[in-house]
Amino acid sequence: MLPNSVVLPVTINEYRRAREVMLKYSVSPSDALHVAVMLNNSIRRILSEDRDFDKVKEVERVWLS
Repeated sequence: MLPNSVVLPVTINEYRRAREVMLKYSVSPSDALHVAVMLNNSIRRILSEDRDFDKVKEVERVWLS
């Protein structure tokens, strides 16, 4: 695990929200679950190479260049 990182729980609330995200943005189940956990924990940025996160208006994908 990375220093200063936290593992967040995944509950039924995240699965329900992930379903909403999948239907709204047509992203994969795993991407939707990441977004759901983020939104339920007031996290708005994700470090990822996955451009599908760009579809989700509520989050900002950060790319290291």
